[in-house]
Amino acid sequence: MTMAFDTHEAAKELGRAGFTEIQVDALVNVARRATTLPDISNLATKSDIVVLKSDIAELRAATKSDIAELKSDIAELRVATKSDIAELRAETKSDIAVLKSNIADVKAEIAAAKVQAIAILLPGMAAIMGIGTVLSHLLR
Repeated sequence: MTMAFDTHEAAKELGRAGFTEIQVDALVNVARRATTLPDISNLATKSDIVVLKSDIAELRAATKSDIAELKSDIAELRVATKSDIAELRAETKSDIAVLKSNIADVKAEIAAAKVQAIAILLPGMAAIMGIGTVLSHLLR
């Protein structure tokens, strides 16, 4: 935006006052720039600022609501996770107890198999040892 400034009239007046042409040109240019106002058409009005403040307040409220909702979701997930962990812990303990029982059963079966093997092998070994003893007496 510019204010009305008659550069020609200013130049004539400065010339009559004894300014040189270079001085006149410099002063007229300075005066012209000084009378040219910046473009303020894009500046915010008070109404624009009120609307922005309202928008900011709405966004702040929505953000607080979202944060509260997220905190609630996190709390629910925490409870659910603790429950899941407790359930898995109980299942794992149960599985371990079953495995320990199975291991005990297998150990008992192995011990029984050893006893059966000894019972089966012992008479045969005794016979072999008896033959060996007889042979050793005969071969002397």
